[in-house]
Amino acid sequence: WRVRAVHNRFPLTRPAEELEPSAVTQDEPLARERRAVGAHEVIVESRLHDRDLADMRADEALDVLTLWRARSRALEALPTARAVTLFRNKGRRAGSSQPHPHSQIVALPFVPPHFARRAEACDAHRLEHGPASSLVRAMIAEERREGRRVVRDDGLALSYCPYASPRAWWVRLALDADVPRFAHTSDAQLARLAAHLPGAVARALEASGATDYNVYV
Repeated sequence: WRVRAVHNRFPLTRPAEELEPSAVTQDEPLARERRAVGAHEVIVESRLHDRDLADMRADEALDVLTLWRARSRALEALPTARAVTLFRNKGRRAGSSQPHPHSQIVALPFVPPHFARRAEACDAHRLEHGPASSLVRAMIAEERREGRRVVRDDGLALSYCPYASPRAWWVRLALDADVPRFAHTSDAQLARLAAHLPGAVARALEASGATDYNVYV
């Protein structure tokens, strides 16, 4: 194997059949708690213990992205899934307890507030500029006009440092295409992202001098 997905030994969410019945369920409209129904997987990104995203060739990064997409599609299809989040923690300061290169994917039974806010912002942009307008593509067009924060641009995929980033050394990698979710990317689009990802991580680490970082999909 080159990359693989396994069940997390310490999951945030579990399939319903693995959970004990709870007195508080999602059927109670005023409930502040509910059972953590879903799935939580670890994606092992390499057989090499010290292989990092910044060190990967484009074909290795494509293997990782392809499995990310496959597991995203599988977890989105779960009947209890309302949202799927995929993230990577590299180093203890970034929240990782394992040095081996890995990422994690979680199916959640609710939509997190920051997911909902992003969706609302995209909907508001479409209402203002027309149903065919994309907030992400509008932001990409603005970054290209500015030109000062672009890390790399190949015409379809763009990596850049967003204006007023919430964190230092924040780099965003986006497709200049109408793709509703990462799970919907095509093979050609994944290949473009794979060509960008290792270099974007490497340049961010070089600029910041940091060894610990996070990736969010």
